[in-house]
Parts: sequence; C-alpha cells; structure tokens
Amino acid sequence: MAALRVAGRGGRGVDVTLVNDRDHFVERIRLHQMAVGGKLPVRSIAKMIRGTGVRLLVGRVGAIDAEKRRVSVSSEEGERDISYDALIYALGSGPADSGLEGVRRFAENIATEVGARKLADRLAALPSGGRVSVVGGGLTGIEAATEIAEARPDLGVRLVSDVSIGAGLSEAGGAAVFGALAELRVETREYGRVAKVTKDSIVFWEGDSMPSDVTIWCAGFAPNALGRSSGLACTRSGRLALDPFLRSVDAPEIFGAGDGAAIASAEAEHIRMACATAMPLGAHAADNALAMLSGRRLEPFGFGFFGQCISLGRKRGIVQRVTHEDVPVDSVVTGRFGARLKEAVCRFTIAALAMERLIAGTYSWPRRRRAIVAGRAPAALPASIG
Repeated sequence: MAALRVAGRGGRGVDVTLVNDRDHFVERIRLHQMAVGGKLPVRSIAKMIRGTGVRLLVGRVGAIDAEKRRVSVSSEEGERDISYDALIYALGSGPADSGLEGVRRFAENIATEVGARKLADRLAALPSGGRVSVVGGGLTGIEAATEIAEARPDLGVRLVSDVSIGAGLSEAGGAAVFGALAELRVETREYGRVAKVTKDSIVFWEGDSMPSDVTIWCAGFAPNALGRSSGLACTRSGRLALDPFLRSVDAPEIFGAGDGAAIASAEAEHIRMACATAMPLGAHAADNALAMLSGRRLEPFGFGFFGQCISLGRKRGIVQRVTHEDVPVDSVVTGRFGARLKEAVCRFTIAALAMERLIAGTYSWPRRRRAIVAGRAPAALPASIG
C-alpha cells in the first residue's frame, strides 16, 4: 500500500524501492485456511506493482543507519547499502512465544507463511483421533480452531485461553462464537494458564496437563526486532515508537506503519495490530512521507474502527460492530451471511491494492472525529501500548 501510494502520488520526481524478503505477497488473514490445506493464489509482487515505477528488491534488511539515512540489505546479489530521503518501516510481526518453555521447539503457528505450511503438513499427517490444541482465545485462535475442526472433524480440537474466549466481543458475539465451537465439537478451556509445551502435551500453571499431538500457539504476535537492533526508540514490546504523524520519535525521516510500529500516545491505545489498521497506517505514512519531501504540512493520523470480522470455518462467520475505539456494541451479523461478509472484506484488501495501483490515493478509511494528538514519551507509555 505505502509503495503504491508514494509512487502514484509522487510521480516521476520520486524513486521508490520496495524491499521484501520474498517475491510474492502473503495474505496473512488467510493463513488459517492454508493451515488446513487450502489452496491460496500466489500473488506476484512484481505484478502487483507493474507499471507504477516501484522497484522491487527481494532481500532482507539487516540494519538501519538513521544518522546516515541508509539501510543494509542482503539479497541473492550480495550485500548492499541503499540511501533514502524518507523510509517507511512496515516490517510487521511474527509469532510470539511469550518466553515459555517449549513453545519455540514444539508449538506450531499461523503467524507466517512458513509456519502455516509446516502446520498443514503436520495436520495432514495426523491420523483420525489425533488431538490438536490451539492456545489463545483471541480472534486468531478462534479462527484457527474452527477452521481445523470444520476441515478435520475426525480430530479432537481444543481451544485454550488464559482469559475468556472472545473477550473483545459483545454478549451476542460471544454467544455466536461459543455456538459455532459447540457445533464443531471444539472443546474449550478458559482461564487456563500454560506453563510450558512439550512434544505431546500442554502443562498448566495450575499443575495439571492435557495431551496434545499438535499444539498451535496463537497467543499474540511479536514485532520485527529491526527497529530496536538498529538503535531506534521502541515501545516495551519492541514496536517502533511513532509520533502522531507516524514519524519515528527520534528519526523524523523514518515513518512507521503496521504491526511493527505504534504511536506513542495514550490516545492511540485502541490501534491494535490488525489488517484493519495496517492498510490505513501504510497509506497515511505514504502521504506524510510525500508531504515531508515536498515541504508540505504533515497531518496527524486519525482512525476509527468499524467492526471485527471473524471466520468460523468456511460456512460460518461473525461481523461484530464496534465503536471507533474498538469497543463492541450489541450488533452482530452471524452464520452464512457473516461468512460472506468476512470473505468480502478479505477480497477487498486485494482489490484496494489493485485500485491504488491504477489510481493512487483512492484508498480511504473510517476516522475518529478528531485526529490523534501528541502524547506521552515512549518511556512513559502505558503497558497496553505494545
């Protein structure tokens, strides 16, 4: 989104390089489908940016030198440094292991394409009667558990959470989730604190354990560590700390977007890691980067949620209406119509990128009545601002 918008709105006066560690676009919001063997289209980034002037460099950034305004990139062509006038940091997130014993070694994840493919292989090899445990009662865990239970009704699927499952949903939304879990015969355990994961079990702090042939860790995401390793100011969890204009708080030529960055203001606490926030952040970072380069005034970021879309397998879904601050209200769409709406939202993300390629600046998003204003310094961020 950011590269397409900068190139399209900046015209020939801007040279845009997109650095990515693979040559195709990964639809993370569909990785739970990949995990059960779903065939997802391979979307070539070269085709997605065709005709825009954006140059794709397939490689991995090893360091950012904010003082010299350059990044170090490793690719098949070797090591190289790339200078920049403006940098948009959109490295995203990966699986979080919560620092618990055995998670990295024994648990699978659907936070990455590699993780989803590995999980798909393990599930395909699991015989009838096998036991699958999904840890994490948020949206990712709910989607993973229901997708697996629907695709493999011969398996015993459990959903484990250290809080209530679907805690961010309304009463009606929560009832719809539990109804779907019951229909799909997914066992649930709430307020179960996992202490460690072994090859064939989950051990709880409460002292008991449960057998598990495949354990899937869906208890949160961890931001890319490049910002912190490059000496840039970050939040407690390692997200690049931003001002309300989406600039790094200590390197104003660097803009941040997506899961790997967070606005250092208490007013931005509601902007969680999500596809729903990543695309608006990317578009706004692009607009402000162009404004900085052309000497125009930067605008503070404004965003308001509309709803939470949750798939419960291929036949069921929920669209939970929320306030702009992401607080659920008693308005939900469920069942097959909910599934259709969820699928429409997933398709829209790709369509929005295609439209941005053709007509830059067309993408827009719901906003709060007022934009975010300057807030606390990164060191004083509330614990909830990750």
